[in-house]
Amino acid sequence: MNTKQLLSLLEEKGLLSENDYFSVVSGSRADIVSLTGRELLILKDCSRNDAEILIKRLLRVFQDTTPLLVLDNENVLRISIKDFNNYPVKKEITVLFDGRKAKAREALPYSFEAIDRTVHTLLAPGGCPWDRAQDHQSMRTCFLQEAFETIDAIDKNDMVNLKEELGDVLFQIVFHSVLAEKEGFFTLQDVIDGISDKMILRHPFVFKKEGKDHYASSPEAWEKRKRIEKNRKYLFSGVPKSLLLTL
Repeated sequence: MNTKQLLSLLEEKGLLSENDYFSVVSGSRADIVSLTGRELLILKDCSRNDAEILIKRLLRVFQDTTPLLVLDNENVLRISIKDFNNYPVKKEITVLFDGRKAKAREALPYSFEAIDRTVHTLLAPGGCPWDRAQDHQSMRTCFLQEAFETIDAIDKNDMVNLKEELGDVLFQIVFHSVLAEKEGFFTLQDVIDGISDKMILRHPFVFKKEGKDHYASSPEAWEKRKRIEKNRKYLFSGVPKSLLLTL
């Protein structure tokens, strides 16, 4: 069934109208299609593998009671994400997901404990000789390389590689934090608390519920708060010299 035939069928069954905003993508793109759009997402020709990938992603973001529509051999099934997880996909199906009706789940818990322990072990006596020989300056190029590789993954919309590259950047952050801890400057917890406090300070219209207007959340207001916080007079104040040389 081609896209035009599919849309006609959905209209006949009352699942789609000319006033609906929607996107039609192949089920083979279940691993990369955005799930946060405020529109009807139609995934056509979904195989069992495509459906499994889609469900895994949906369950990370939305409550398992969030509804879906499944078109299987022209039969329409209204089903929750949880029940769809056990749905027997015997041949290609069409899945309709309405982001406007989706119920977001609470953020999944996570911990830095494992990576923190790993880096401490690498840098401890008896750990990795190469890692133990490094300092902030010698790791500078590694940090830059990982950052550029992360940007490359973003530019290519390569989510699989992006996950890996973000891990590499996180390793660099933890590595530098543990080095600083051993030098008596700060700890990883100080880094986490510091950025959290900074973001709260930079978003008073969210956390203090003050000034909830268009300007308060604008880039201009953000830059103004940043300059006041850093006591900077000019736009390029505080920009690293190494970056200015490339502008």
